Amino acid sequence: MARILWVQGFPDQAMAMSANALTAALEVGHPHATFYALAYAGVPVALWLGDLAEAGQRAERLIALTTGNQRTEQWGRLLAGVVELRKEGGIREALITSFVEPRVDLFSTMPLARMLSERTVPVPGPEPEPAEALWNTAELLRVDAELLLWHNLPGAVAAAQAKLRRALDIARDQAALSWELRAAMSFARLMLNGGQPETAKLSLAPVLHRFTEGFDTADLKAAKALLDALQ
Repeated sequence: MARILWVQGFPDQAMAMSANALTAALEVGHPHATFYALAYAGVPVALWLGDLAEAGQRAERLIALTTGNQRTEQWGRLLAGVVELRKEGGIREALITSFVEPRVDLFSTMPLARMLSERTVPVPGPEPEPAEALWNTAELLRVDAELLLWHNLPGAVAAAQAKLRRALDIARDQAALSWELRAAMSFARLMLNGGQPETAKLSLAPVLHRFTEGFDTADLKAAKALLDALQ
């Protein structure tokens, strides 16, 4: 539920719920409940909010909890690796972690961990879009667009614009306001770099203004700074 709240655009409520879920799991003393509270909500939500200190503490707790179970311990170490790379603050690091974060699950840890350790900026592949949009499809498309621009592949700008428009459409259809804001920021930057500041402003402002909370979180601060620069 905490993840859903964040995706829907309620970051403060998401953080509160993830903290409550972790507290409840610890009170019960059931390791499986604590694992799910940390792996599926606690660490991801803190990462999405940009609270890297809290995300790091939760990731370390997850590692301690899963020591001895190779697969689940790798999950914790992968999330901890994402936190550490995010702390460096560079564009390259942000691209790598943005690719990894929405893909983390029990069966994807090894290739993603290798990508983190080697600091490889992935090249978007020809993966077909699923017939039915998944919870993270909008973000996957947005990150693909950013990767196309980073690698400056042939036709990158047009392809990135198409992916971002699709990401915006999917996020709106799913009422995924947080994914929509990220896609709107990427689209606004692309329009600004293409000499269309008014289009950039019109694409970002309505999305940002629909938020009712979370104004101290990383995404909303970045969106406000970008919008201020467009005024």
